[in-house]
Amino acid sequence: MHSMVAESCVGLLYRCRNVFHIRQVHAHVIVNGTFQDLIVANKLLFTYVQHKAVDDAHSLFDKMTIRDPKTWSVMVGGFAKVGDHASCYATFREVLRCGVTPDNYTLPFVIRTCRDRKDLQMGRVIHDVVLKHG
Repeated sequence: MHSMVAESCVGLLYRCRNVFHIRQVHAHVIVNGTFQDLIVANKLLFTYVQHKAVDDAHSLFDKMTIRDPKTWSVMVGGFAKVGDHASCYATFREVLRCGVTPDNYTLPFVIRTCRDRKDLQMGRVIHDVVLKHG
């Protein structure tokens, strides 16, 4: 479904300088129907996280009916970025429960959270995930 409208929305997101601008593009994406385009939704999610608007990102994430490994990675990374270790772990566990294979971006976010919290138990979980998925 990646159309000219979707490309235009992604272009607008690159130019967002604050959360207010992101919310304006978000409203536009909903109105014009491009929210169902995973590329647009992922870029919107990433832009919220980039601006540390993790509550907005999480709200968007919860409304997404289609998710891919990038979607999950952005959300895990967003929680790690703002120091919300519990949500980072919970989202990572949900990745595993849903049968999604973590990508090369997801694991470093969780590893850094383990390091920051000195969490050996979660470190072992990540080790097992790496052994299982390579």
